[in-house]
Amino acid sequence: MWGEDSSSVRAFLTSNGVPLSEADSALNEMMAERKREFRKRGVVKICVGSTLVIGALLFFLFSYGRVDLDRMDFSARRAFVGTAVVIVIGGVYGISKLIDGLFHIVRPQNEHESISEI
Repeated sequence: MWGEDSSSVRAFLTSNGVPLSEADSALNEMMAERKREFRKRGVVKICVGSTLVIGALLFFLFSYGRVDLDRMDFSARRAFVGTAVVIVIGGVYGISKLIDGLFHIVRPQNEHESISEI
């Protein structure tokens, strides 16, 4: 659960009097729980990332062809461009969350950090 190497956890359990078969059983259960937790967090990241990406795409889809920057006064143009920049940053952040979530789902065993630190 805490990102420790499984061999060191097994050694710790056996050094404290836990039989090897019980230590292996407990270790397998802990690793399965850790993978489930990373997969759950991956689903949340995918939901957040896809919402941000879809929101950014919808903004640009609906504003494309409807916004004429040449006819806007300076303050309206500035507000639109500022909004567009914020939405692009949100979309890029969404893509990174989406990719991170996919890695959490597909390869949860590659995470070596503690669950509480993530």
